[in-house]
Amino acid sequence: MHENRKKLDLVLSCAVCTTVMEEKNVNVVAEQEMKTVFHALCPKCLTASLFFLSHTEKGLVSVGTATDLNREEASKIFGQKAISADEVIEVYRSMTEMKSEK
Repeated sequence: MHENRKKLDLVLSCAVCTTVMEEKNVNVVAEQEMKTVFHALCPKCLTASLFFLSHTEKGLVSVGTATDLNREEASKIFGQKAISADEVIEVYRSMTEMKSEK
């Protein structure tokens, strides 16, 4: 957790209200060798955020975004297999067919 603590120091303030978050409000959702995803919940304004941290040749890159996912939902999503292009096309075709039937 020591290495994760260093990463957390970069994302511990809320992007909405700038409240400094405590470690108990930040959870690791997914972790790979060079990438970590955190879910954070601001204790003041209750804004949930996902932070994506990656180690690159040029250093540490961080991107954060507000989300409506809670920690458990985020963990489930990142634990699943990615959606394939074929699956997206199939959903599109099904929706197009349903629309044309109306």
